[in-house]
Amino acid sequence: MKRVINKTQISFLIAFTFMLLGTLSLVGLVYVIEGNAIKLRERVGAIAYQKAQAEERYETERLLEETKEERTALSSFVLTEGSVIDFITNIETIASSLGLEFNTKTITPEETKDKNFDELSMQFSFSGPNSSVEKLMAVFEIIPHHSYIRDLNVRQSEGGNLWTVDMTLVVTIIEHD
Repeated sequence: MKRVINKTQISFLIAFTFMLLGTLSLVGLVYVIEGNAIKLRERVGAIAYQKAQAEERYETERLLEETKEERTALSSFVLTEGSVIDFITNIETIASSLGLEFNTKTITPEETKDKNFDELSMQFSFSGPNSSVEKLMAVFEIIPHHSYIRDLNVRQSEGGNLWTVDMTLVVTIIEHD
């Protein structure tokens, strides 16, 4: 049995073939467009990230420039790790000039909650005449650094002429990375 294909069936096969090719082309184009859209979104995200970094860098530089004087002024109130020896030497020199017997017992670093600053706990003992001890205590009260006296123990000799002081002074130091 021979099968006869008429013109309508041929037209249908040709139309179906073109429709199938069109559908496959459309699906292929959608796939390519989606792939390009993903790449474009990634590039837009990268550009936005770079722009945000540039804006943050600009804002940081502007803030650093605007606060330069304030930071310079404030830095004089905080010791650096390198200036601690000079600080203690100055205190010992002042004590010596006042005629006091001065002894640095311990220097202990202490961490703080602030990541930029630590504290340095310094234990001192000194003894001498009442007026000299009072003058040195006045120096500790007005030192131009962020500090406080944690412990203070003052003893007077029986004659009242010699005073002995044990104290802990805590000074803030700046922490450098």
